Amino acid sequence: ACDSVSIEAIGASSRPLTFAWSADGSASANLTAALSSETGGSVTFTASLLTGPTVITATATNFLGARSAAVAHTVGLAEEGAPIVSVLLPPGPYTASRDLYATALVQYSSCAAARRAVAFSWTLQDKGGRRAVVLTGSSGELRIPKGSMAGGAAYDLAVRVTSSGVSATGDASLTATASPLVAAVAGGSTRMAAPTTADLVLDAGALSYDPDQCPPPDPMGASAPCSDAAL
Repeated sequence: ACDSVSIEAIGASSRPLTFAWSADGSASANLTAALSSETGGSVTFTASLLTGPTVITATATNFLGARSAAVAHTVGLAEEGAPIVSVLLPPGPYTASRDLYATALVQYSSCAAARRAVAFSWTLQDKGGRRAVVLTGSSGELRIPKGSMAGGAAYDLAVRVTSSGVSATGDASLTATASPLVAAVAGGSTRMAAPTTADLVLDAGALSYDPDQCPPPDPMGASAPCSDAAL
């Protein structure tokens, strides 16, 4: 409650817009009064005016008097001392055949008296029907090894951070992209052909593969072939 809350509304117009701010019925009278006097594109108020999760709404009006649709944002109160957690991912796409690294960004409110050691608990969960847990982790960074995700599938990634018995969660959604199939011709039944040569047979199966299902084949044939129904 010792923090401040800042919310910004952005609208496109050739002339300045006038904004009207309001809060839902659960808001305190002091917060309602503070918002009603604001007409700019941003508002700032002390968190002590919040009594719990509150929906803040902004509406823009242009110089002709036309009003925009209302846009709402919910502001919640975190438990005192709780870390503020977010998940950082590199820019996509996230190819299934490549490693992916996710990082937990942990910040603290100015209300936190001390910043103690934190514990991390990661889960990567399939968004499919069974919502199976694909991967877990317990450090500040999670490595998602290549092959852990299936191309075209969607996943929920979450990290729970606990400090001195108080915890908070950050999450993100991502979709794995299928890797392009690799096509290669290993060779043919003959290196030279003439009009009288019998049918020429080319072998594209030995070295062609799906990177999401198989490792690159050994051109010398030392590794066992990968059984891949997709090819």
